[in-house]
Amino acid sequence: MSIRFRLTVMNFLEFFVWGAWLISLGGYMFNVLHFTGTQIGSIYGDKLGGSNEKAYYKKRVRDETGLPVQLAGGHIDSHVNNPNESLGQWRGGTQRPVCAFSPQRLPKGPNITATQGWHDIPTCVESGLNIPQFQQPRTVWLPGKVTPDQAAFYIDLMKKVQATPEWKEYIERTSQTDTFLTGEAFSKFIKDDIERTHKVAADENWLIAN
Repeated sequence: MSIRFRLTVMNFLEFFVWGAWLISLGGYMFNVLHFTGTQIGSIYGDKLGGSNEKAYYKKRVRDETGLPVQLAGGHIDSHVNNPNESLGQWRGGTQRPVCAFSPQRLPKGPNITATQGWHDIPTCVESGLNIPQFQQPRTVWLPGKVTPDQAAFYIDLMKKVQATPEWKEYIERTSQTDTFLTGEAFSKFIKDDIERTHKVAADENWLIAN
């Protein structure tokens, strides 16, 4: 089987599993966690934006009713989004990036506007906000009982993807983080991320007793 076919299957399975719980998540957040409508809307529009019909649903949410459009229309004052999802608005002068959720400035690259690029955006700490880091990792998970050789196959596959010119062009164009973690380094990252997220949920009284 070709690498393209394998990656296609992996992508399908990722969003198939995602969509299985996504649609019912809103009711859980409202009835059990007691989130407000604004909080639920922000989570769906900002962090999720998908379902089993991802290709259609996500495009509708992002392009027609998504947060960049709402901000450009003056319906909201700000939003938190992936860096590359407001490029057109940034170029057009209807929106401007305020700060980056990163411990250091984003890498240099081609300018987005006539005078500014990703590296010109200050970090949130530089801007006076105590948000040193927030990242949304894209991860590949395997069943717990796979053999070391099976795990090594997929690690090698993803390293080959990362080395392609298409991947490098995408990273530069969208200012994503080109970090590859596996083994203990990956486990530590997930552990630290869970602890950081748990603290935010605790501070906002979003936790529920088991």
